[in-house]
Amino acid sequence: MACQHVFTHVFFIYTCFYTCGMSEETGKKKLTLTVDEKVVENAKHLGFNLSEVTESVLRSFAFKPTKADTEQEYRKYAELFSSMVPLLQQFGAIATVGSVPQKVVEIDGKEWQPPSLGLLLAKDGKIYLEDWEEPYNDIRQIDLWQFASPKQILANFVAALSEAQERRKEKLGELEMAKRVIDAMSQTMRAGKPPKKGEVE
Repeated sequence: MACQHVFTHVFFIYTCFYTCGMSEETGKKKLTLTVDEKVVENAKHLGFNLSEVTESVLRSFAFKPTKADTEQEYRKYAELFSSMVPLLQQFGAIATVGSVPQKVVEIDGKEWQPPSLGLLLAKDGKIYLEDWEEPYNDIRQIDLWQFASPKQILANFVAALSEAQERRKEKLGELEMAKRVIDAMSQTMRAGKPPKKGEVE
């Protein structure tokens, strides 16, 4: 399932600590990425049981980096973003994956720091800077420090899906209401009577 692929490298507990253990026999590192309870609850509302998914994954998960350099880090971010795209497309959502600070400006003789602009992963798989129309052509155009931590990206991702689902529910309710109003109007007009106040339920 798509959700299992997305949460493959995530182990959840109700704290916010990152731990790493080394196996003497294999030399492989077992990574634990923890997320807070709000993320777990948002995932539950989406129908994802993070506990079951991650418990299954951790039984056999071990990761041994071949090298720890800049290129490898970019590659891992790209893989993470690629795994997020199918659900972003399914839910029609956009997830914040980082931020870019703006330059300090001077107003009336005082320095002012404008809010940072978000780095947004869209459902087309491309990254956009907030309020910009054109996407980045290459992930390497973004400094690594501008990307959020994996834990924060996961939290933003789940929140984006949850919010998109709520918007969809609200829209469906509005569509149903509009349909009923139009049906009532049609019935009234077919009967040759003008609509009267209180007749539309």
